[in-house]
Amino acid sequence: MKGLDREEVFCCSVAQALTLTVSQWERNLLDQIGFHCRMPIKRNTRTGAITVEIKMKRKSSLAIAIIASCFLTGASQARGQSKDLPRFETAAEFTSITFDPGLSEPGLGGRFTYNLNQHLALEAAGYFFPRQCHFCGRIEEGQIAEGLFGVKIGKRFKKWGVFGKARPGLMNFSRGNFEIVATSGTGLNAFRIDFHHRTNLVFDLGGVVEFYPSKKIVLRVDVGDTIIRYPQRKYSFLTVDPATGATTLDSFTAPSYYHRTVQVMAGVGFRF
Repeated sequence: MKGLDREEVFCCSVAQALTLTVSQWERNLLDQIGFHCRMPIKRNTRTGAITVEIKMKRKSSLAIAIIASCFLTGASQARGQSKDLPRFETAAEFTSITFDPGLSEPGLGGRFTYNLNQHLALEAAGYFFPRQCHFCGRIEEGQIAEGLFGVKIGKRFKKWGVFGKARPGLMNFSRGNFEIVATSGTGLNAFRIDFHHRTNLVFDLGGVVEFYPSKKIVLRVDVGDTIIRYPQRKYSFLTVDPATGATTLDSFTAPSYYHRTVQVMAGVGFRF
């Protein structure tokens, strides 16, 4: 760079070193360097990289070169940290939900996570509890299917992370509702019981601990309070007149209410 003073040489050296993929606002800053140093700035259409050709024709601004160097280097480092975290995650999980003391149901399921950044993620999860529950003491019987969608937010460290989660969803019971129907029989055979699916709103609120044995693998444990909303419903029942032996069909309406359960999940996930 014959004929250039030290300021101009330094300005060009900084601009030449800034060959990196940048966003539009970073490009604008490089354009300022190019204006002061008369250096054409080109973008590679395939890789998105910015290159600077050194063709010094006029006095450059040393201050702009120094600020650009510090500012773009910091932005590149922040972007590099974000790229270290894979965006997507799929996992197979085991789960157990406890409706009341001594009344738990084991199940299996899966989860999909989309990491928005180091602290916030969107999640969708589904679980199936295969045991057929007939007169087992639960409010609603049969097999259970559960679907959840929500957010996870917290702090991620190098080898582990701790988060809170909030995931609303639905829980379906294969024998969640029943009705007593009159038939053409006599006595107790004059009625039959029909069972139907019933779907309730649920809300999974709890905590998450994750462990990262490698960049691609995550081990995760969830402990949460799954709150089930049971809506208002009508129950039918039979009454027998002790004097005549006649059977009649009666009913009553139960108000809606919320029931809190404890649900635990544990699984292995793959990040990509």
